[in-house]
Amino acid sequence: MNISDDSQTLLAHLINGIKAKLMPKNCIAIDRGYGSFFVHPSLSFDKLLTREDEGYPAPHDVDLVVTNPPFGLMTLSDEGHAGKKEPYSLSLIRYAIRCLSDNGWALANIEPAWAYGFRNNDLRESLSNSGCSIAAFFVPKADFYLPLTAIRAPLLLIKKGAVEKEFCVDIESVEQIDNSLEVLFGQSATAGTMLSGAWLSPGEFRGPSQYEVSRQIDGMQSDYKTFQSCRLSDFATNVNAGRTGRMFVEQPNAIYIPSIGDLTVVTDLSKTTKKHQNYFQVTLDPIKADCNYLKAFLSTDLGRLSLSALVSDGYIPRINRTTLLHLAVPLPDLATQRDIVNTIQKLDKIRDAITGFANNLSIDPLSATGSAQKVDQMLEIGRAHV
Repeated sequence: MNISDDSQTLLAHLINGIKAKLMPKNCIAIDRGYGSFFVHPSLSFDKLLTREDEGYPAPHDVDLVVTNPPFGLMTLSDEGHAGKKEPYSLSLIRYAIRCLSDNGWALANIEPAWAYGFRNNDLRESLSNSGCSIAAFFVPKADFYLPLTAIRAPLLLIKKGAVEKEFCVDIESVEQIDNSLEVLFGQSATAGTMLSGAWLSPGEFRGPSQYEVSRQIDGMQSDYKTFQSCRLSDFATNVNAGRTGRMFVEQPNAIYIPSIGDLTVVTDLSKTTKKHQNYFQVTLDPIKADCNYLKAFLSTDLGRLSLSALVSDGYIPRINRTTLLHLAVPLPDLATQRDIVNTIQKLDKIRDAITGFANNLSIDPLSATGSAQKVDQMLEIGRAHV
């Protein structure tokens, strides 16, 4: 199986664009994937190694190495951990950077979890140990790797030496690739979107979805911004991840946050709509936080965006425990939290009353006059508080 002709065109344009900017003395490609990845007629390499080839280039003499691993496969680590397995893609990157000259570069794709997910620190540690840094993340469009895989595995541009900023950008057209490379190698300013590209501090980029959601959150004007910003780990006493075949036991001051799919949170265990294995049970410190306040916040547009920002870009998009603990929550004092909860509960009662009036009218139209008077009273109260 091969990636589509359109994807081949984009990939070739990216590689050739990088070569035009770097002017490497030599360039090799290592394709260990299950299809022919580097087959576009415009591509040329000094050496192309495929799955059938046993030979590798001599270390420290290559200016540009391009790699394609088999996603999802594990192999024994060659980094001094006897018997430890690691993704083939990580092992291939480590080999590629050992091949680099003193000013060498590598372009390598890798699973999202390792590129900017919960395993990202392992990748960065490995690069740092080799004196290398991530210069750029090129994130392909959603169907780039089809039919091989549906995940958006990024292509990392890795360089020997340190970087002050990392560049992240979506790749969707040849024109956009051209513009992105001009920005990257010219160190130019951008609009800060994934389409125009963005400059971030090393380690700040946590994936395209999280980045765009974070931009939306930053652009929202809300009273929540006046509250102290805390991480969930600051006020949660216990975070239990659901397990297959096991049921949670109700806990006081607890909230149930889905790890997958619809992210509607509940504080009543009986109101969960998924198997318990697809939730986190988060118990809060009663001195610091009220579970109903957290539920109220996570039910707002801002709260839903905050949760969405935690969803991984992996094979199955989901929230993991590590990222959940980093959830940012605006947390006022406990008295203010309870005032907010009381107000919301009163509004819920008004909504229930309105729903009841509407149902009664459909069954008993003659009660319209009495219901209308009650609605008018609520409207007057509402106007007085606007």
